[in-house]
Amino acid sequence: MKYLFLIFFFIKFSISNAQIEIDTINNIIYLDQVNEVKGTSKDLKDKAFEWVAKSYNNSNYVTRLNTDDKIITKGTFSTESRSYMNSLEKAEPIKYTLELSFKDGRYRTEIKDIESTEIMFSIMTKEQFKDWWVTYYENYTGIGKKFAQKKVQDDKYISNTYEKMKKTTTPILNELKLNMELVNASILSNMKSESKKDDW
Repeated sequence: MKYLFLIFFFIKFSISNAQIEIDTINNIIYLDQVNEVKGTSKDLKDKAFEWVAKSYNNSNYVTRLNTDDKIITKGTFSTESRSYMNSLEKAEPIKYTLELSFKDGRYRTEIKDIESTEIMFSIMTKEQFKDWWVTYYENYTGIGKKFAQKKVQDDKYISNTYEKMKKTTTPILNELKLNMELVNASILSNMKSESKKDDW
């Protein structure tokens, strides 16, 4: 998205405390932040909808809900890092939901429902990583199932594979977190800006 790099310094100096949370029990990552800004619920909603319309102006972003007090948009983040599954390719686009809610004098930004195998792996513990592969091969119907099942019970193999996975997916996780912060910062900047009168 074009606006992302334009607000990099805004993030550094204005909202370095973006509320990005990582739930390692359920393997999910999300941002949930409430900001106080001047304006009625309607004013803030109108500003936010204008931001959505300008920022999410292609087919990769779809507004699913647009009511008086809430906007829900589906989008994707792209990354430059390589895939854990295939190091010759970029990681898959990361799908997410942006939900904006409004009340007089404040609004809430949620970035959630992150859909990405890479991100799921990046926040797993080694035990969760092993359990994932054990379950995967229990349902696997291809050639070499018994060999694979034996392999994933080998702690040395799992440890080595886990470390390789973390080296690959950690940069993807960092890119995701930066993208989430950039979106959050851009929305906040827009919400704090003065509405321009249409004087043409």
